[in-house]
Amino acid sequence: MLTGTLKETGLRTLSVLLCCAGLLSISATALAAGDRQPGWIGNWVLNEERTQAIQPEQPESRNWLPTGRVSTSVSVGGIPLPRTGGKVPAASEGSATDPVVLRIKALTITAPDEKQVVLQYGTLDSETLHRGNYRGARSAWDRKGLKTRYQSTQRKVEHRYELQQDGSLLVTTLIKPNGAKRRTYLQLFERPAEAGAS
Repeated sequence: MLTGTLKETGLRTLSVLLCCAGLLSISATALAAGDRQPGWIGNWVLNEERTQAIQPEQPESRNWLPTGRVSTSVSVGGIPLPRTGGKVPAASEGSATDPVVLRIKALTITAPDEKQVVLQYGTLDSETLHRGNYRGARSAWDRKGLKTRYQSTQRKVEHRYELQQDGSLLVTTLIKPNGAKRRTYLQLFERPAEAGAS
């Protein structure tokens, strides 16, 4: 009788210990996952002054497209930059073909899981990137940044999101139309509190 009671007590104690160990393991895993979260995850605000200061020189307009016609301008976060192309209706200037990231002043990046990253382009649009090749786009990321690129019948486009040493986020957009020189656009994003203080 006594032996049976001791066995039951021992089993209960073992069950409690195993349960506690399981909870500790889950907690440790969650903390580790939090530690692995890339620094580029979160909310970002465009620093217009710094963005304007770092813009590289662009190819001459006459070399941009075979026609050499200047029709509109690309606006990076409200900063007009030279661009060439065919005729574009006034109502759609700067919006029909430019990547949406060039037109935003706020950016939110989240990672639902290890295989997906969601880019929320302010109130304009959102995009879900899938690790590897997915529907014509190739995306990859690590703790330092992420890169995605795609190609259409008219051009190649590549986006790079890179965390800088000062904690800011540098977004590089490379656009290479067929038969024309590649253009590079840079945007410098900061955390909302830092952007407000600068």
